[in-house]
Amino acid sequence: MHLRKKILSLSLFMSLGIYTNPLLAADISSSSLTNNKCNKIESPKVIPSFSTWQCHKGVFKLTHKSNIVVDAKYAKKLLSTSEVLQKDILDLFSKSLNVVISEKPNKGDIFLTISKQETSLSNEGYQLDIADHLTIKALHDNGVLWGTRSLLQLLQLDPAHSHIQHASVTDNPKWEHRGLLLDVGRMYLPTDFLKNMIKQLSYFKMNELQLHLNDNVIKIDEDNWLNAESGFRLESTSHPDITSQQHYTKKEYIELIQFAQSYGVKIISEIDAPAHSLAFTQAYPSLRLKGEGVSPDHLDLANPESIQLLEDLWQEYAPIFTDVHIGTDEYRHGNPEDIKSFVNHFDKFLHKLGKKEVRMWGSQASYGGAKGVKRDLLVDLWYPGYYDPKQAIDDGYDIINSQDDILYMVPFAGYYQDYLNTRWLYNHWTPNVFTGKDVAHFDVNNPHIKGGMISVWNDAFAAGTYYEPSDIQDRVEPALKTVSQKLWAAKATTTYAEFKDMMEELHPAI
Repeated sequence: MHLRKKILSLSLFMSLGIYTNPLLAADISSSSLTNNKCNKIESPKVIPSFSTWQCHKGVFKLTHKSNIVVDAKYAKKLLSTSEVLQKDILDLFSKSLNVVISEKPNKGDIFLTISKQETSLSNEGYQLDIADHLTIKALHDNGVLWGTRSLLQLLQLDPAHSHIQHASVTDNPKWEHRGLLLDVGRMYLPTDFLKNMIKQLSYFKMNELQLHLNDNVIKIDEDNWLNAESGFRLESTSHPDITSQQHYTKKEYIELIQFAQSYGVKIISEIDAPAHSLAFTQAYPSLRLKGEGVSPDHLDLANPESIQLLEDLWQEYAPIFTDVHIGTDEYRHGNPEDIKSFVNHFDKFLHKLGKKEVRMWGSQASYGGAKGVKRDLLVDLWYPGYYDPKQAIDDGYDIINSQDDILYMVPFAGYYQDYLNTRWLYNHWTPNVFTGKDVAHFDVNNPHIKGGMISVWNDAFAAGTYYEPSDIQDRVEPALKTVSQKLWAAKATTTYAEFKDMMEELHPAI
């Protein structure tokens, strides 16, 4: 694949060009829709696919008189979503729609509302009732937001960006956590790029972006460790010495979180410790865990100042962060009881700071098992050798499938995958599927499996291989589309060849 060498512009949708294959669009073009032959009209080629689609006779048409009508009873909850939709329609289709607060939509209007009576809907589910006016309704405002993303795709699939077949749609996600991790600790990614990525996540109904905020080169020269490549990407007033030259100010990070929230995406903020902490040990060498063969990026957990440093950072950022991840992976040295104490301490500490959920990497087997470790943490299962998913479930944890062999991309590194195997993912993977020797495949309805996450790790960049954010975009885009289908719809609905055509239809022009 040709690697495009330029950073994404701030507005994804300003630059989002869709080439519509007439063979794929024929059934839903404005000319064919007017034929009203519902029995010949298949469910539209949206990603992820609808849970249900029932065609009716007639065609909805967006005109210069159309408005986005927000139900007056729910204006406070839905106004932000209506404004996002208004901007996206303008950016994508050059159509200027007014936002109106009313309980009575007219022909050609888009009506946003909340209905507590829809027993067929989950917390993120929504319904589209496409008639003379188009209604998007859900139990909650985030469901309405997901309905607007489907509306955008339906409009894009019509060459005139105006016509949609009359239909009834009910759509619910199978899994709660549908995410992407970006390693910004090793490679700083500008906020414009992150905002573009948030728009893409939202467009395909992915609801989480985990930012791995600190990390370092893997192979550290023991004689030159103080100068080895590392990064901590947040402005800090409590410990300014740890902040990298390229970083996010508090103002930028607050704006990023708020921007993501408006698109239905959570920012999961990860401060990784007590390993991967070279930015901390470089600033404070006395915090380094000593011993023969011990990596310089390990914090000494027996030193109270190590704990104090992290408490300071979490306390400083607690008013800013919404969702949090404490790391805990690959701490290969030190007393196992110290890492268990570390996990329990920061789980309790962050709950006291008002965080409802604390996440960690699944590494319990690497320090003697889960005995003595609290069970209320949400576990990213990334490497069965450090924690087997069956054992994690037997221990009582809820897990996210982040398995490295399946879902890790490490650009230009020569290990793991450079691009994900989207064919295999589409045909064989859902979050209940893990690979490897003696690793179980679980029931698709296992209540402990909460979703999945693809990851981009910038190991090679930290080691001196230069590449650009557009190279990350090239890798994320096909993976994102494929995994969104399997996390939301939980199944393949076409052949892979047909799905690949669909992916190419919904391709941002960069």
